[in-house]
Amino acid sequence: MEDMVQYKGDLADKYSSQDRLAHPQNMVPYSTWLEELGDIQSLEILDLACGSGYGSRMLAERGARVTGVDIAPEMIAKAQEIEALDALGITYIVSDAKKLDLHKTFDIVAPSFLFNYAKDKQELIELIATAAIHLNTGGRMVALNAPPNPIILRLPNANSSTEWLGEPNKEGSLVRMHFYDLKGDWLCDIDFNYWSKETYEECFNLAGFTNIEWVPMRMTEEGKRLLPNWQDIEKNICSIVVKGIKA
Repeated sequence: MEDMVQYKGDLADKYSSQDRLAHPQNMVPYSTWLEELGDIQSLEILDLACGSGYGSRMLAERGARVTGVDIAPEMIAKAQEIEALDALGITYIVSDAKKLDLHKTFDIVAPSFLFNYAKDKQELIELIATAAIHLNTGGRMVALNAPPNPIILRLPNANSSTEWLGEPNKEGSLVRMHFYDLKGDWLCDIDFNYWSKETYEECFNLAGFTNIEWVPMRMTEEGKRLLPNWQDIEKNICSIVVKGIKA
């Protein structure tokens, strides 16, 4: 899954940097994700596409027992460096999510921007199947994902914008996301793939997920205080939470 290994070298450093993470908009997807997860004390959670462990640490701090998986060794190395200092009890694994088989199941699988890197429909099916096979029956998927409408404007004070690289609204078409720091200076780009809501839901259903729900982002109180145009930014965030139950 070549495009999923974008997060290496200089990009891994920039994507994990405080220049990106410190932006008040950055917390919006995670705060919505955490709200939708609810009480996770003592639950076993699999964080697929965990990156440098930003979300994994939030889960562990709330009492979950967390396993984080990412395809990029550079990102897992960063996560392990922080874990060595914080000692939150997180287990990190380098693996292609498509090939992952941990021989155990979890209460919750919480992929972080994983599914939108599938470069074709078969890969999307395989990634979603990985989430399903690692869930207990009746377990929850609570995923952060690029939304079915992925193009967002470049707004003042915002930390990101997107543009089509491929044919607009074509299944699997490439989208480029630009990230900016607090001063509005460009930081880095990532590319991901567009999939329609209908295609996502078809693949979720194939994997045995029911009760699919799409939850839009909710601006944090800090964001409302620090971003004068927060209502426009809230409507133009390239993130969404998608939930489902394993039947």
